[in-house]
Amino acid sequence: MRRKEATIIILTLLILSFLINLRLNIKNDKNQITGFFMKDYNIKNLKDNISIEAYFCPEDKCIDQILDSLNRTNKTPTCYFFEENLPELLNMIKKKNGSLYIDYRSKTPNEKFVHRIKLSKGLMHMKFCVFGNETLIGSYNPTYRGNYYDNNNILMINSEKLADVFRDEIKSNFTDKKEGIVKITDSGDNITIINCFSQTSNCKLLIEDEIKRAKESVYFMTFSFTDKEIADEIMKKKAQGIYAEGIVESKFYEILPNKLRSITTIDKNDYNMHNKVFIIDNKTTITGSYNPSYNAEYNNWENVIIIKDPKTAQKFAREYFLIKNYKRTRLNNSCIIIKSVLPNPKGNDKGKEKISIENECNTTINLNYFFIKTKGWTERLKGSIEIGKIKNITTKQRLTNSYDYVELFNYSNILSNISWRNAEEEEAIS
Repeated sequence: MRRKEATIIILTLLILSFLINLRLNIKNDKNQITGFFMKDYNIKNLKDNISIEAYFCPEDKCIDQILDSLNRTNKTPTCYFFEENLPELLNMIKKKNGSLYIDYRSKTPNEKFVHRIKLSKGLMHMKFCVFGNETLIGSYNPTYRGNYYDNNNILMINSEKLADVFRDEIKSNFTDKKEGIVKITDSGDNITIINCFSQTSNCKLLIEDEIKRAKESVYFMTFSFTDKEIADEIMKKKAQGIYAEGIVESKFYEILPNKLRSITTIDKNDYNMHNKVFIIDNKTTITGSYNPSYNAEYNNWENVIIIKDPKTAQKFAREYFLIKNYKRTRLNNSCIIIKSVLPNPKGNDKGKEKISIENECNTTINLNYFFIKTKGWTERLKGSIEIGKIKNITTKQRLTNSYDYVELFNYSNILSNISWRNAEEEEAIS
């Protein structure tokens, strides 16, 4: 009897396993969330007019894009960022009578409109702003590093329904699981948005589901990637003959699941590759604050946005290959140049050394996105330089009097350089 009962139990488990697998493989059309989620979540389907703009930091000057949008609105912004230290954004939120919510670890200055969130476990890791019909979302934290140094992305989505979803969750302090996963389709059926908060829904399964539906390609660029199940889905697609590859931040390559290492490139930016992106079939983009990791799914407050729009996906694909093949190129006809360098002023050099930058362009240049580099250090410039003007820059670091150089560059290009062997006292090198 015992042997017979054991056989019945085993057969029952096999049948249940078959039925579960059958359910997991339900196929719907490309714009539908599969049956895998139908039982687990309340999927809210909405219609709306949608428009999307994608920007990539630092080359698209992300803070300028954000400030421009906020400056044009007469609506009150509510923003959630893991950290924030750009005074121009703080001032804009204050000017608009807005609110800023940050993780309690952030070094953001204390203001009445700044609210610190301390979770019992994990990070308040979300990155978005909502104002009027606009929702800003992506991998971007408005910090000096996030804006001027690291690779990041922001999406500016105009959709009344999406903005309302964010506002509703803000009111409920991200506890409203009834909202579940929200799917918004453009009234012209050209764009579909699927939104997920990790506090209220299982975003990991949503990402896996999108990867399962890939028919041509899966690309990823992630700051950190430790989730083995998502890695499994990517490698399954590769085994099916679908093209799959990715980029990961260099400092986190060693914790990448082993199976992904053969298809993953280490980023070449000296700073962080901070994106959290999947691009599927050049038609679907997944981004937001969510790194594919245990903490993102189970401990942190995160947001995930899925954009089914070929135009947006192609922009992200272009950025993917720019990052993969990243190398600064020399621009031989730059209109902003190093005019001269004074490395050896008379007497004590401290505070007297200077680098003169000239603007030969036909517009005022924002120097915040430019850097100077010597043999021993790199420093970001600040301020602006008007048309036809020369700006003298005194650096925090010291220049050496012999065998050194100064190079001017931005994220994409080396613009100008001057070198010297032995600088005589008071000699301006040009």
